[in-house]
Amino acid sequence: MRNKFFLLVFLLPLCALGSEVPTRADFDPASLLEKAEAKKPPMKAPAQEPMRMPKPVAPPEGAEEVSANYPNGNLLVHGFTIKDKKVGYWYFFHPNTRIKAEGEMKNDLRVGFWVYYHENGKRSSEGEFDEAGKASGEWKRYHVNGVLAGTGSYRDGKEEGLWTQYNTNGYLAATTIYRGGRQEGVCYMYAPDGSVISKGNYEKGERCGIWELHDPENGSELKGEMKGGLRVGEWEMKDNANKLTVRFQYDEKGQMKSAVTNRWE
Repeated sequence: MRNKFFLLVFLLPLCALGSEVPTRADFDPASLLEKAEAKKPPMKAPAQEPMRMPKPVAPPEGAEEVSANYPNGNLLVHGFTIKDKKVGYWYFFHPNTRIKAEGEMKNDLRVGFWVYYHENGKRSSEGEFDEAGKASGEWKRYHVNGVLAGTGSYRDGKEEGLWTQYNTNGYLAATTIYRGGRQEGVCYMYAPDGSVISKGNYEKGERCGIWELHDPENGSELKGEMKGGLRVGEWEMKDNANKLTVRFQYDEKGQMKSAVTNRWE
């Protein structure tokens, strides 16, 4: 059990992915926490909308058709260039000949709506690029089985606002908030039944404040303070399965100084 909680702590930075963006640019993490406590997000992924497809565009006048192949002869890329700059509609392929990505290029930049695919042919992600070639607006990601993996928004190529992640069965797995590409504010991880596995805050991309981790199977929990992404001070683990409490002491550099175990009947 102890190892299980340690694994959860180290995996916490993987929280990421979402559905709607806070309307206020200067949001308040505390108020967002209150809202999340009062009303959990839907525990199932939203119904998928009809799949969008990029619209192939005619190559500009004077464009040269180009392609390249893998060593085995299968097509690697196909598109058009003008003075060695990618323009028009481009296809990128996996080694197994399935399409890897497709969309429009302008002056070597990806623009407009692009779709990316797993090697099995199912979508892996989709979203818009602005005229500067940066990811913009809402993006969606998908598991290999086609189930929605997560949604969130980009601004100037960086994650912005609330991102939501779902597991391969479509159940809510995590919610976290981004600002300028860095995690900022409350992060939650959920079990399939909706119970909270972990919750805590991020500041400028680093874990901070009190973090709580819960085992949904037996109710055991781990709680303590994070500072600059490190565990500091006293952490307490209540292991209900083995009927024991362990108190850990960490220094300011995140190094464990001591661990005291108490058992109960």
